[in-house]
Amino acid sequence: MTQAIKKFAVIRTDQQEVAVILTSWLEDDKKVFWRPEKDIEYKDALLNELEVGDDWEHLRCDKILKYCDTYVDAIAFSKLGKIDELSDAADSDKVKSSRSDRNKKSNLGKNNGKTSKSVINAKESKKQGNPVVTTGDKSTNVDISSDSEDDDDEIGGKRGNNDDDSFAPAPKKFKTLLSGTDSPSTSTGKNVELSPPENVEPSDPEIEPITDNDNLVLDDILRKFTVDGEVKTERMMGALFVALKQTNKQMTQIGLKVGALETKVKSSLAMQPTHSFSPSTMTMSQHFPIKNLDDMNKIEQKLEMDGTFTTDVVNFMQSKGGETYHELIHAIMAAVMSDEVAKQYSFKGQGGSNIRFNETYLMTCVVDFKEPLH
Repeated sequence: MTQAIKKFAVIRTDQQEVAVILTSWLEDDKKVFWRPEKDIEYKDALLNELEVGDDWEHLRCDKILKYCDTYVDAIAFSKLGKIDELSDAADSDKVKSSRSDRNKKSNLGKNNGKTSKSVINAKESKKQGNPVVTTGDKSTNVDISSDSEDDDDEIGGKRGNNDDDSFAPAPKKFKTLLSGTDSPSTSTGKNVELSPPENVEPSDPEIEPITDNDNLVLDDILRKFTVDGEVKTERMMGALFVALKQTNKQMTQIGLKVGALETKVKSSLAMQPTHSFSPSTMTMSQHFPIKNLDDMNKIEQKLEMDGTFTTDVVNFMQSKGGETYHELIHAIMAAVMSDEVAKQYSFKGQGGSNIRFNETYLMTCVVDFKEPLH
């Protein structure tokens, strides 16, 4: 797939901040179209693939880091991707200066929702032609005539060194593109500069892309390993490695317990007696229990003539169950004949008038079991 077809790009601005944009917002490798900050929702603009408008401004692009097919892949790379470091000492000095400036601005405090003073300061500054930096609930005018090199790394810094004065200052909410939320803060309220780990390759197929639901967890981890505004990557990766080993150990223990339980269940099932419950067995309910001697004679004739019926009757008797033969016989007799019929029989014809049950075909079925009792 060519990079022109891919919808998203991860860029580094001339202010050395990483941002996710649509490839349709790129004019070339050094210029990016950007909608005025006052009414843009970055995440919505990305997900809805907002088209470039006539009122959009230009921003400088220091480098295009990666083209991505999806928003999730772009966010994952911007969070954990291996991003090239600055190449020379001068750029390194700028980063140190930028970090110092960001720490100073973060001390101005969090936004408490009162924006009226900020809006007034911004309007007054625009009349003078100076860009405005908004931090918390305060606005700071940046003097474009300043010769300080530190101003080049400020948000909305001096534009005198740019070749094209139509470039707008970099939006202060570029970090919002990383997760759709505000930049994470330490417990002291300072904004944190998120730096991706050095040894993680985003193209590794074993690494699953980070979703929006994972961002809160990731930000919480970054806060715990942030010292003086810097993420201690090695310390964080070491702690994650230890946690992963503990998780693997717990999963192994769970697997052993599940295996032992499965073996126990199989052994228990193997010890249970099996009974036949075929459809033919279920139809025996229409023949039993026998309610009178006429029905008994019909059953006897059917048992004498029909071998299949005899097998079904045997299976029906086996399904009654019992711990001993004595219990089984009682269960069978209660199932196959009523009390009125049972009174007409004795096992060997005791009592003179009683019929001998041991000479019936039904008695043959009682003793003709296919399985031993347990």
